[in-house]
Amino acid sequence: MNKGELKGSLREIPFPQLLFQLWQEKKSGELELESQGLKKSLNLRRGNIFVEKSSFPQDEFMKYLVETKIMDSSAAENSKIRMDKSDISFFRALQETGSLSPSQLWQLMEIFFIRDLFSLFECPEGVFLLTQGTQTQEAHTLFMIPTLDLILQGIRRMKNQELIHAHLPSEEESLKFINPPHFNSLRLEEPELYLLNLIDGQRPLKAIYELSALERKESEKIIFSFLSVGLVVSSQKKRAENFSPQFSNLELEKILESFNISFSTVFKYISKELGPVAYNILDKCLEESRPYLSPLGKRIEIGSDGRIEKNSLLKPNFMGSEKVKTDLIRDLNEILMAEVLVVKKILGNEHETSLIKNLEKIGEQN
Repeated sequence: MNKGELKGSLREIPFPQLLFQLWQEKKSGELELESQGLKKSLNLRRGNIFVEKSSFPQDEFMKYLVETKIMDSSAAENSKIRMDKSDISFFRALQETGSLSPSQLWQLMEIFFIRDLFSLFECPEGVFLLTQGTQTQEAHTLFMIPTLDLILQGIRRMKNQELIHAHLPSEEESLKFINPPHFNSLRLEEPELYLLNLIDGQRPLKAIYELSALERKESEKIIFSFLSVGLVVSSQKKRAENFSPQFSNLELEKILESFNISFSTVFKYISKELGPVAYNILDKCLEESRPYLSPLGKRIEIGSDGRIEKNSLLKPNFMGSEKVKTDLIRDLNEILMAEVLVVKKILGNEHETSLIKNLEKIGEQN
């Protein structure tokens, strides 16, 4: 697999939990999903979904407006005529014909787009591919869909109880509320807050189901949503984390060497096009990324050749957890993607494409 790609199966990780993982890791790129003949493509920026003007399904949206009687067929036809005659955008035509105000239009577009995503929550199997490094231009973005809100909305509407049940811990396990940093960003409903209060870290799931005033299916759905947005962890996962393998200075050095081949490639590319300012460009890129890095990643410094300085990370007798390793790899990917994007910003799309091809060749060789 190339460094710029992530792929997998929805059977192993259901759609809502996939979305949360990509949000948690602040991934950017194009997410393609295919399941039972259903194909979707989503643009991610730092883990949230951004809907582009060019990819918005205009014809389907127009049908939706007519079918839901928000506008009649004659008004829809007038908008199409206006669009063709005046050579204006679909969005402008809907406003200029008096069909919808700007605020109404944007609200309806968001409702329509989100509704279309709910079917993905019901998919028990399928494949996904995230191609990292692509990014929407701000001027072409219609609106952003917050990932955490989408996950909760989608799970609340789920009907596939078999899928939900398949991804729940055993009834003998207990759950622990971990109070993540994003907890206050979650808009939980009253039944969800009620069930969260029953989770005490000791009580097994079976006891929670029996004690809950909610019906069993609703309790299972809410527990699934808690797991999907990282509110709780199971006792089994907690034990696995306690005995997770460690990684040492030697492995850390190998990770850095692997990434430094790519960092060096980016530096050489920019130097060839722009000369000595290449280092200043990449140093600024690192500083802008630093607030989003893990504690270990915040110590990263780059050398005069664009490579990560080993001494900024390597410490005597260093021993890190598997999570620290995962965070570091995510940090290095974050910095690398930021550098690729700065090439696009300064030199243009063709140079970005050329650089990505060079990096993909390196990935294939490694």
